[in-house]
Amino acid sequence: MTKFFAPFLCISALFLAGCASDQAATPATPGTPSSSTAPATAASSSEPKSDLPAGMTAFKGTDGVVTCPLMGDKIPDVSKAVGFVDHENVRYYLCCPACLKQFQSDPAKFAAQAKADLEAGKL
Repeated sequence: MTKFFAPFLCISALFLAGCASDQAATPATPGTPSSSTAPATAASSSEPKSDLPAGMTAFKGTDGVVTCPLMGDKIPDVSKAVGFVDHENVRYYLCCPACLKQFQSDPAKFAAQAKADLEAGKL
């Protein structure tokens, strides 16, 4: 019985460790035509507009700091973000490869959830 659960426990432990351990993973991969991704390049969250196309804003938490929309992790230096997804004139910086992949899978769904979480004060 232990042989059956050992791989599951290892995978569960990695999942529960969260995104912080994945910070140094590979950069983003190209997205679909409706969203684009690339490594973040701005120097700090106070300057994210320097790398943003005209009319685009960076997604920020209630405290004004760039925030991963899935995990809620603060990203004070967007150059440390794994990548980003642009959706409806908002750039969402992601904290780890798992969040990036998940957000890329359905940007509309996760952008709507992020907006709801922001309005509820969860981010």
